[in-house]
Amino acid sequence: TGTLTEGKMGVSELVDANGMLFEFSKSTSRDPNEGEVSCRGHINGVEAGDSLTMHSIEKHNTAAADVSFVVCSLCNNSEVFFDAADQQWSSLGDATEVALTIASQKAGLRKTDIASAAEASAASSKPVTPPLRMLVENAFDSERKRMSVVFEASASLVAAASNQISGAAGKRCLVTLVKGAPEEILSVCTHQLSNSSGFLRLGTTTEGRPAMQASEVIASGIVSSLDTRGALALTSELINSSGGVCEQMAGRGLRVLGLAAKVTYVDADAPLTEEALGLEWAECELVFAGLVGLIDPPRSGIIDSVHRCHDAGIKVIMITGDHIGTATAIA
Repeated sequence: TGTLTEGKMGVSELVDANGMLFEFSKSTSRDPNEGEVSCRGHINGVEAGDSLTMHSIEKHNTAAADVSFVVCSLCNNSEVFFDAADQQWSSLGDATEVALTIASQKAGLRKTDIASAAEASAASSKPVTPPLRMLVENAFDSERKRMSVVFEASASLVAAASNQISGAAGKRCLVTLVKGAPEEILSVCTHQLSNSSGFLRLGTTTEGRPAMQASEVIASGIVSSLDTRGALALTSELINSSGGVCEQMAGRGLRVLGLAAKVTYVDADAPLTEEALGLEWAECELVFAGLVGLIDPPRSGIIDSVHRCHDAGIKVIMITGDHIGTATAIA
């Protein structure tokens, strides 16, 4: 497929677990300050070809969308930064992960806001503990088609959660984030996030840049949103509904990833080793958050090139690892 496309991946849309559609403008721009995230309402109410009615995402964001943005940001090894020497935005890492990082920054979320204390420490004489500390990464592989990361929430977050969540007092709080092929993500989910209000304060600053978030607010929102007491049991009907949405997105030529997460409270003396937090523990009993669709535009002149091959009697065959719907739409 890559021979037909530009190789400039960008997030085009995100559909949360309850079918709310969020679209990204200037999807393939490397500058996270360009473009914005807009809510179009429920996907079943949006017709193909409709003009985009821009809504303030600040009024429409949902917990499921917010957790999805967090998964995009933190279940991710890429970096996006401004290169002062070249005076342009640059990136390190896999093209898909770079696109997810840029999308989460457009939504106002930086990885360093919640998983690193570097910036806060520089501005303060007191050491700062990040709200989330990474413990384990279970890398993606082609067999299970998933990647997962496990973080531990700070003691202050656990203390705050213990006032609202029964059984949290005296425990350690682990946050697991997972992304991968939609069918493989749904196969390890037992719940989906309910249609509740979001916790990110999205929008733009007076300078026109995405408004970045207070780290404690983000981390606290993740923990409270993933409390399964307020989540919906993932029935076969809900699974089929999400599968249908995935087919729609693939049919528009998008590469689709599923996003999920969970919060687990463990005893204070529980072992937090790579063996204890491996695949069997991390990738089970998850809460489904949403689907993200990435676009990779066709190369300029590719249609003419294929026609010329046909005219010359050459049969063109596309070999792909993409979803059949995505590959068909691109072809």
